[in-house]
Amino acid sequence: MISFLLAERNRLLRLSAASSRQVLTLNRAAQDEMKQWGSLIDRFAKELDSFKLACKYCGLPLSRESVNTFCRFNKGYSTTTNPKAREYGAEGSNLHHFEPIGPQKPKRVMQPSRGGQPAIDRA
Repeated sequence: MISFLLAERNRLLRLSAASSRQVLTLNRAAQDEMKQWGSLIDRFAKELDSFKLACKYCGLPLSRESVNTFCRFNKGYSTTTNPKAREYGAEGSNLHHFEPIGPQKPKRVMQPSRGGQPAIDRA
């Protein structure tokens, strides 16, 4: 009877050790996969940042509301004296010209008024 109990104990210990090795292997694989997902998310966030745009003249971020509005600071030339002003967003066209947001700061920062529309230059 004692030899049977010792044999059963040894079998269960081997089974437990094998099970522990499998759990460790699965934990390592799960950690590696989590690291890969983390780096993928970081890369995706950087890609999304590259699509952020702001007006080159006033710094207004591109949004549904701002895309077709006039720029308060893109003035200076009339369309008759500057033929390029007819182009969308060209200097003097009174329109926003959206560019990728880079490390440089926009020329002017606009604060929203009470109605949510850009109001005054706070530069």
